[in-house]
Amino acid sequence: MKLVLDAVKSDFPDYRIINIKEVGFPILKKTVICLATLYKGLPVVMDFTLKLLNQSYDTKQISEMLSIDEELIKNAVFDLELNNMYDLKTQKLTDDGRKYISNNKYEQLHRVELPISVDGFTGFIKKSRSYITNKNAKSINLNTLEPIIDKKNNSIIHGQIIKKILEEYIKESNSEYEGQLVEMVSVNEKPTEYKKYYIVVIEDLDSNSRLVVYDRNTKVNYFDSELINADEIGIKIFSDNTINSFIENVNDMENKELEPYDEIYNILDYDYYNRDFSSVYFSIPMIEAYELNEVWINNLERYLKRKRNVMIKFTGSCYPTTNIKNKIFKIIELSNKYNNLKLHHNIDYEYAIVILNNNFGYIDRIAKYDLNFRNNPTCVSHNIFKLNNFKTIEETLGLETGNELIKPLNNLNELKGLIKNIVDAAKSLDSEMEDYYGMGWLDNGQFLNEYNFENIKLANNEKSYSNFSKDLNASMVELIDRRGKELGIIQYFHRDFKNNFPKLQYALDRLRVYRNSMQHNNLDSQNLNRYINYLKSDLNGSFPEFCANGYLILQTVILKEIFDAIIETSKDLRMVSNT
Repeated sequence: MKLVLDAVKSDFPDYRIINIKEVGFPILKKTVICLATLYKGLPVVMDFTLKLLNQSYDTKQISEMLSIDEELIKNAVFDLELNNMYDLKTQKLTDDGRKYISNNKYEQLHRVELPISVDGFTGFIKKSRSYITNKNAKSINLNTLEPIIDKKNNSIIHGQIIKKILEEYIKESNSEYEGQLVEMVSVNEKPTEYKKYYIVVIEDLDSNSRLVVYDRNTKVNYFDSELINADEIGIKIFSDNTINSFIENVNDMENKELEPYDEIYNILDYDYYNRDFSSVYFSIPMIEAYELNEVWINNLERYLKRKRNVMIKFTGSCYPTTNIKNKIFKIIELSNKYNNLKLHHNIDYEYAIVILNNNFGYIDRIAKYDLNFRNNPTCVSHNIFKLNNFKTIEETLGLETGNELIKPLNNLNELKGLIKNIVDAAKSLDSEMEDYYGMGWLDNGQFLNEYNFENIKLANNEKSYSNFSKDLNASMVELIDRRGKELGIIQYFHRDFKNNFPKLQYALDRLRVYRNSMQHNNLDSQNLNRYINYLKSDLNGSFPEFCANGYLILQTVILKEIFDAIIETSKDLRMVSNT
């Protein structure tokens, strides 16, 4: 990134840099099947044998002249016959043999497969090479562009280009070869690959913006007009599904002295780890604008090995992409390995911050920037300010201590005892509901899949917690939904059941939302708000993976809330029955 930044500053000294975005441009991979005449020389022994046969020497004489075993010479003669250059019956050279003597070359018609690459924006065709595969692009979360040209349109592939590429391949494979294209038979499509470039948004003194493309520190001029064409046909160049939510919900900085830092600045620069800072503290919002890659994580670990201190606070109510989640979980693994790495999380968005050596830092007040493009109306702009005169790291990063968390279950026996109490109480409540309403809430008075909970595990990790919430939700919430559908009642759990048993419905809804947060990538706005409120209540607004015993605490809260709600609902029913 620094190479690109320095190059842009040098090329456009009077421009303001708005954004630098790493993008994968499409490279269409194809294989051209063609017929080609290849001209080549014979192996040395065959070459000399043919020429000496032409001088009427026999195999024994040739063997003595070349100091080679006669059997090898005889084999060469057989090979010459196979190549239609010598006739054993007449012991004479054929026309092809005499032609070879004249030219020192012979020709063969071959079916040749030529791998080629077609630039998806410009249509430029060249000999194929390896780029970034679609799978690898996804694994590194590289934003890839759709091609301008039609992938299946092969009309731009013509003989002169293929002839030139054929010559390149022949020259690379064997300098003795020569070849001539006879016919292109077909073109086969291969998976699209991508070449990484940097799209830079710059703004002149009159506030006019433009896009330029760089290959590391070299400007690629031919892409300037192609980006305009791409926008006109609807290709998304700047796509960020999280920036709107971030801007709407971010907690703004208050009472902080901010000094404008009037140039783009990579607030997640891993170069911090290579300099002589004793500590680095980050606040990183979990949005697509901030990517943590393998290089960043590797440099972080090297810094930790130097016994330097790092604190990272992640903010946001969801992981925007699988790649970002995977990278953050790698950092969580590092925190379990190194005591000098401290992690925090809060579901409320905050601006990105870095603090160095406890005495100065930067904040990125990221915003949306208006572009003059039809289908790409905005991009992200990074607005950097220097932080001065802050009091404490905890205050600046918002690490104030929250409410005391519930004490988690101690052991498996305690967990199984609580489950048994819930099952027994649920069956008793089902009978009471049947008597009062004529309809219970269990499956014919039985706790669905009760046997599964005999092997229940403490939720010490994400997997065991996910399995626990999934199984319990199926035995309770999903069963209630199914009972409602059988009776033809729409939204039974959220309406009738909630109206009749509000305390129990609230406790079960906590289970439902937590289960959905584990089983689904995204929650809708209504469920997301509930999820946020439950986390604020149960874990002071933190994801469980960032808390000591976080999953176990949620398991404890879910079970105790359900048990207490069953007992309270049973009491309420008895009170109503006695009036």
